[in-house]
Amino acid sequence: MAKGTKILNSALKVDDDGALFITVGDGAPDDGDVSNLEISLWIDGGDGNKLKIKGRLGATVYAYEIAPE
Repeated sequence: MAKGTKILNSALKVDDDGALFITVGDGAPDDGDVSNLEISLWIDGGDGNKLKIKGRLGATVYAYEIAPE
């Protein structure tokens, strides 16, 4: 990280230029663990190293993935 980087908590870092770095987990949360208007990010190393996203809006849980090119 660049000089002057601020650590907001163990998962978020912001450098002097305002760039945001997020440390993500490596496993999917259960649907019941995702609260309304909350998202979870993780990298699934066993599934082509995809970035996966799960979020809840009301009663609906949405799941997405981004695969490397």
